Amino acid sequence: MADFQKAEPLILEDEGVYSKTPGDDGGETCFGIDMASNPTWAGWPYVHHLLAGQVPFPQWHLDETLMGFVNAFYRALWNSLLEDHEKDQPLATAIFGGVTNQGPVRIIKWLQTCVCAMGHDVTVDGKLGQATVDACNACDPVKLLHYLKAMRLAGYIGTAAAIPHDRQFLGGWDNRLESGA
Repeated sequence: MADFQKAEPLILEDEGVYSKTPGDDGGETCFGIDMASNPTWAGWPYVHHLLAGQVPFPQWHLDETLMGFVNAFYRALWNSLLEDHEKDQPLATAIFGGVTNQGPVRIIKWLQTCVCAMGHDVTVDGKLGQATVDACNACDPVKLLHYLKAMRLAGYIGTAAAIPHDRQFLGGWDNRLESGA
């Protein structure tokens, strides 16, 4: 079975430490956890404490308290979606990376669309239920991963085309796909 402990480091590596990019719809972001989508994340007060203390960003990954908040957030996300149901590690990591960066409903719908293209009958509803998990596990994981990456890349390109400001992120998004997250 796929393992959260193997997926999380790849996600964190791609997410970076902290940003507050003008025009970014996510707003303030710490290790990929954006304020717009996660305003009640328990780590925000601690992030603001670090900012007020002018702790340099490169040291944040060494802060056990902050990393405890980050790990708990991502562990809960993994458990709510994958729980270790997906048997292929690279595929599970790509799903997890997509969920953290492009949103769970979008990624699950794309995954379901890919599974259908591979001959399995699942409902494209954005919910990772047992039928979708079983169909994913019945597919050739390398081919399914290839299809999912193509869908994710098309999504990134579509976002960059629709939101000119987001074109600046296209290189980083492509790097994310190449890293496997």
